Amino acid sequence: MMKNILIYLFLLLSFSFFGCGQFNASPSTGPIFTDPAVKLAELSRQDFTLKLYYEAIAREPRL
Repeated sequence: MMKNILIYLFLLLSFSFFGCGQFNASPSTGPIFTDPAVKLAELSRQDFTLKLYYEAIAREPRL
């Protein structure tokens, strides 16, 4: 029982030490609310998926 607790504690500390599972959100940005008509126009464009992909790569290059 004590061995399981120690293993769990070791894993928890190692994850926090190495930054695994860390969420890197920018505190200066909040939710962005756009006009529904503008949003629908953006979503219906042909290059929306590509634009979304490039934004994801910019935020997380390991994708």
